[in-house]
Amino acid sequence: MQKHQEPLPEETRSFSGEGHRLFIEGRGFNFQSLKVHPNGKMELDLQNPDPELTRLLGEGEPRVIYVVNREGVRNLVLQGCQLESRTIACHLKYRR
Repeated sequence: MQKHQEPLPEETRSFSGEGHRLFIEGRGFNFQSLKVHPNGKMELDLQNPDPELTRLLGEGEPRVIYVVNREGVRNLVLQGCQLESRTIACHLKYRR
C-alpha cells in the first residue's frame, strides 16, 4: 500500500545532516543542512560536495530525493528535483 502524498509544506521544513542522509537512485549522500520551502525550493548545504550528487541533479532530468534518518526511516520524499544554479527546485509533492 502506497503512502498518501501531500502538497508541499505550508512552512519551511528543516533537516540536519547529523540525523539524516539524502538518497538518490540508491546512492547515499551526506549534507550539513536541508530546508524545504513552501514554494518548492530546497536549500541544500553540503560540507564537501560530492561530484556524483551534482551530476545527478544537474543532468536536466528530474530526480526523486529521499531524506532518510540515520535509523533508516524515510522522513521525506521529494519528487521532480532539479538543480537551478545554486538552489534545487522540487516540483509537485512531498511525502512525510
